[in-house]
Amino acid sequence: KQYCPNNEKRSSPYISPINATDFNNFPPVVCLSAEFDPLVEHSKLLIQKLNKSNIHVINQHYSNFVHGFFENFFLPKCREKALYRVQE
Repeated sequence: KQYCPNNEKRSSPYISPINATDFNNFPPVVCLSAEFDPLVEHSKLLIQKLNKSNIHVINQHYSNFVHGFFENFFLPKCREKALYRVQE
């Protein structure tokens, strides 16, 4: 709801890639997930779908972290590592 207030558009694969039925034109994906993230199961499912479609996925899972840790400036080392993974 935060990213897309329009209910009808939320199911679009452009808004929520997990809803895609065809991954052939997807670019390589970097997926960062946190152990205590309400979306972690969605991340796992998306990664499975991408792998089945032979899309290159870099997956980095962070144990003992919560959703949004990437933007938490109080975790400088973890944040720096995550930023580096995205830049690769």
